[in-house]
Amino acid sequence: MDNMLYICDLRNLSWTCRLLYNVTRKYHFGVVSPVWKPAEISNIDIPISYYRHGVWSKDNDTFYLPIFHKHNPICCVLDLTNKPIKWIYKPLTIESSSKHQYEPVKYFAAAAIKNFIYIFGGENIDKDTITNIFYELNTYTFVLRVLNASNEKNIPNPRMMHTLDVIDNHRLAMFGGRSLIINENKKFVFDSKDFAMYDIKTETWTSYVQEFNIPYRRSLPSSHLTNGKLYIYGGQEYKCLSNSSQIHDDEDISIFDFRKEKWYKLLNPSIEKKISKVLLPTDWILTTSTDQNLSLGKRMYAAMFTMNNRIAIFGGSQIEVLTIFWKGWNFHEGLFLIGKDKREGKLIMGWVEDDAQII
Repeated sequence: MDNMLYICDLRNLSWTCRLLYNVTRKYHFGVVSPVWKPAEISNIDIPISYYRHGVWSKDNDTFYLPIFHKHNPICCVLDLTNKPIKWIYKPLTIESSSKHQYEPVKYFAAAAIKNFIYIFGGENIDKDTITNIFYELNTYTFVLRVLNASNEKNIPNPRMMHTLDVIDNHRLAMFGGRSLIINENKKFVFDSKDFAMYDIKTETWTSYVQEFNIPYRRSLPSSHLTNGKLYIYGGQEYKCLSNSSQIHDDEDISIFDFRKEKWYKLLNPSIEKKISKVLLPTDWILTTSTDQNLSLGKRMYAAMFTMNNRIAIFGGSQIEVLTIFWKGWNFHEGLFLIGKDKREGKLIMGWVEDDAQII
């Protein structure tokens, strides 16, 4: 198991930076003196409710935020290599063969492979239904096309608020999400634990079914894929009796090993074992407390990313504390974060930078 790091939310960020200075001297994960640097970005007038739909392209250090309006869909582009940094709006051209299949959606999942963004599912904002539409967006031409018709046999069921991650530059991994069944004019909402992969070379979907250690049903989970392993944490669960959602009770981190094609849990390796209190492994660093015997906690909307071969979880919303929702990406200047301040309803963007590097 790789060493891991758990980072606190923005309110404790300055305190965290001081603590990380001492911690990294001991654990040598490469960040010596982390500093928060807000991003000065012009033309920031974008729909703040859509920020988690965005994807990061490591090939050109650019953040893409597709917005599928009913008419005139666009893609908001943030190129971090240009100074000053500003949002650029690119109109999307729907491929002629796909125009009759186009659906305006939100709450979809997206992932970038080279100069293409793959978008799956979401809520159809025109029909108020959940869809399994599957798009491919060319980031050079900004041409959008439908890859799979919604009635194709092997395509996953309609869903929203799920995850989509890149495995090896030609496959996508999708997990969970919220689905909807309409029966006799009645709507039945439920969360999913479906796990499927799409191969862009063969243009086929493959579903994986495993009884043991598969993550519980959930929507809006945090996910990250690195070193051949997919990490799933947190999210929300739908309560049928109360017809409401709440932060998921599962405090564990589920991991899918693509080499072994098996799920396992980080904190409770076997579902057969009964542990009275879920504790963090000894190689985790909890920056919000000096007590290292605390559980990871329940949260949603947290950022999950890699920091020098460690997994980091940042911010999110907890049952007791409503804080900032985050997504994060590794960038050559540091770690780029984009978040939404739930209280003030505004976007926050910036870097966690290193003043020095451990050799």
